[in-house]
Amino acid sequence: MKNFRVGSWIFLSIYTISILCLQVSPQNIPGNVTFGVIISESTDKDDAIKAVDMAIEYINTNSKILPNTTVNYLINITNVLHSFQSLQAACWQATHGIVAFIGSLSSGTTKTISSISNGLHIPQITPTATDPELSFTDTYQYLLKMSAPDDVQSLVLGDTMAHYGWSRFGIIASSSDYGRSGVRELLKIATIRQWTVNSIHYFTPSSDLTSIDLTQSLIKLKRSGTRIVVLNCLSTHARIILSQASELGLLNKDWAWLATDGVTVVGELFDSCLDVPEHLVGLVGVRPLYGSGNLQEYFQTKWANYSKTTQKATEMRLFDSILAASIGLHNLLADNNNFTIMNPVKDICQRTSEYYWSDGNSYLNYIKQIQSEGTMNKLSFDNFNNPPEPVYEIVNLLEKGWERVGTWGKGRDEGYKLIMERSPQFFKKNRKAPSDAVINLNNVTLNITTILESPFVMRKTKDEMMFSKNKNQRLKGFCIDMLEKLSENLKFKYEIQIVKDGSYGTLDPQTKKWNGLIGEVMSEEIDMAVAPLTINYERQQVVGFTKPYMDLGLKLLLSKEVEKVNIYGYLEPFEKGLWAAVVGTFIICSVITCICSRLSPYSLGYYAQLDNETEHENLTLCNSLWATYGCWMQQGTETYPKCLSARIVFGTWWFAVMVISASYTANLAAFLTVKRLDTGIQSVNDLAKQRDIEYGTVKNSAPQRFFAQQLVDPYKTMFAIMNADGTYVDTAEAGIRKVQESYGKPKNERYAFVWDSAPLEYASNIKPCNTLIIGNDFNKFGYGLALKVSTHKSDFVECIIPYNLRMNPMGGFKRGIEREQGRIDCLHSRWLINDSSFNIENRSGC
Repeated sequence: MKNFRVGSWIFLSIYTISILCLQVSPQNIPGNVTFGVIISESTDKDDAIKAVDMAIEYINTNSKILPNTTVNYLINITNVLHSFQSLQAACWQATHGIVAFIGSLSSGTTKTISSISNGLHIPQITPTATDPELSFTDTYQYLLKMSAPDDVQSLVLGDTMAHYGWSRFGIIASSSDYGRSGVRELLKIATIRQWTVNSIHYFTPSSDLTSIDLTQSLIKLKRSGTRIVVLNCLSTHARIILSQASELGLLNKDWAWLATDGVTVVGELFDSCLDVPEHLVGLVGVRPLYGSGNLQEYFQTKWANYSKTTQKATEMRLFDSILAASIGLHNLLADNNNFTIMNPVKDICQRTSEYYWSDGNSYLNYIKQIQSEGTMNKLSFDNFNNPPEPVYEIVNLLEKGWERVGTWGKGRDEGYKLIMERSPQFFKKNRKAPSDAVINLNNVTLNITTILESPFVMRKTKDEMMFSKNKNQRLKGFCIDMLEKLSENLKFKYEIQIVKDGSYGTLDPQTKKWNGLIGEVMSEEIDMAVAPLTINYERQQVVGFTKPYMDLGLKLLLSKEVEKVNIYGYLEPFEKGLWAAVVGTFIICSVITCICSRLSPYSLGYYAQLDNETEHENLTLCNSLWATYGCWMQQGTETYPKCLSARIVFGTWWFAVMVISASYTANLAAFLTVKRLDTGIQSVNDLAKQRDIEYGTVKNSAPQRFFAQQLVDPYKTMFAIMNADGTYVDTAEAGIRKVQESYGKPKNERYAFVWDSAPLEYASNIKPCNTLIIGNDFNKFGYGLALKVSTHKSDFVECIIPYNLRMNPMGGFKRGIEREQGRIDCLHSRWLINDSSFNIENRSGC
């Protein structure tokens, strides 16, 4: 019995200890968990792996994080440009029972992996992906981001440019998701702030760096006139681009380049063990501020034992990503005793039936709720699964590497703002911020060519030449005034000459040479063409153009119909039958009034006797006609009928006169104000349908080129007819004169001229006033100034190309993309509508 009692006590003791052990170390806490890490070849693989090892060591040796669980990892290194490799890597890792994806580092591959993450309910944490689209939580449900999206970085770039007063810039970006998303957000900011983006150049990123050649794009960027460039790509490609830019002279003291975090964070712009190359010193960039978390000191100490290189943001974000995944799992295990890990399943991505991790959503929510310290900053996430309150730093590349010169973050007033700690050093040790466009033409003499076309360029009369001091003042017109204002504002001198062959400029299909204004601009003697020169694609391939200073289109000029003088034109409002009825009514009313007055006892004689008047005038037939006529003309007479019957007849006549007068006045006004053309031509379609009136344009001109390129009617038909009839003219002045001379001729001898609307409007408003404009504008285009793009003066001439010739009312030129009404409109009013000289010789009004 004693032995039984002892055995019972031993059994109870063992049972109690077992229950206590089960409560302290539940069997459902996993002994091992595995994270799947996916990084790209473009990063420093060794440093990335070291950062992952440091994070795993920190977690496994920290008794406060997963004390009863060992953390392991699987890693795959994929090509950042091949998303399918990342997809294969994610599927392979999922078959091994991972609990979270750490990666990828690029936005494109992150989106690819997200499809696996969403389908299997496995949380995904990306250290460096920044595409703003990743913030759409409905699409990327299981994705968490350790880096702020690109739209935040664009705000930093915008505030940096605003700090230095830059409102014009160019962009070079890769065509990847990273490159395009950063540019897209920056363009929105430029639109809101009304800045000018002079040029945007995309390139296709490639692992073969020898295929990266942006020489032509950089030349176009230089020609655009801007001196501020935003570079948005990875550092491996930026290294090649900046080297090419240096060879073309785009990295001197007049330039400033702003690099994004793809260049400033990923450390492959230069060899870290060597000094920074001289041509890169002066580069300015932005990047997330890292190293502000409480674990920064720990990371720096451990990193020094692992590597001699300086730690970078990518490695620190990898460390923080694994730390966030581990802390979230620790909190979940502490609150949930029913947690289970997804069992490894072979070929999990090939399963046709729905399969996902049941606890994946709970795990995701625990990661979102963490509030812990990291190496970069505090680990937490906002409602869009982004890090809250991002902080950026403005960095400057000097001889020893990147140095911080400013910060951007949330201030005390709840707003984000930029604080510059010191002025950066730009290229060639320049401490002064460059201008966003070089406008320096002081004491430079430009050779100008132009062409005679009223009212843009005209010769002065002999009387006007008396006040001319030099040969540049022998011309007048719209373009001459504009050139004078441009010269005054940009401080350059010029010598002007008339184009030798009198042509605007076309390409000879035989010799492959340009003639006219374009040919002279391409020569060695001429720098710029100031004329009503149409901007088109072919010309833009060989010369540079300013922004259009005038928008217009093609129109038709036709002579007016000869107006025949008709002394009986006042009778035209009524037909002959109606006139006869009116006259007949007039006579009948007069006769009836006279008869009624004669037969009625209450005539004029009756009233005269009542008034004791011995003399009185009876209402004779003549008096009746005169009274009726006076009423018709709305005038009074001496004698009116007195009897009731005559008054009724007279009143009826008054009412008829009122109706007749109102109708006549309305019809007469219409006849006098409306002039109808007997030609029936009201549009270019009407002109093309008939063959009586000839039509043409200037040969070897932009309008002729327009008709030649058209494959649809009526333009195709008109081009064939003009070629067959040979109706081209040598100059616009000859075409306008031909129209004027056809005035008064038969229809088959008249001529219609197709030309730019502005000079045609001018011609129709001056003497001899026998022409008019037909139809609406077609083939819309603009006039611009043409400039040489390859000359010993190119650095000076190219700065005019982006210059907006729309001038403000104060007389200065307006820069920017807005098309401001002002000085150009004054020139338009003076030369195209109302010439200020207003003399009888050139403009007496039409």
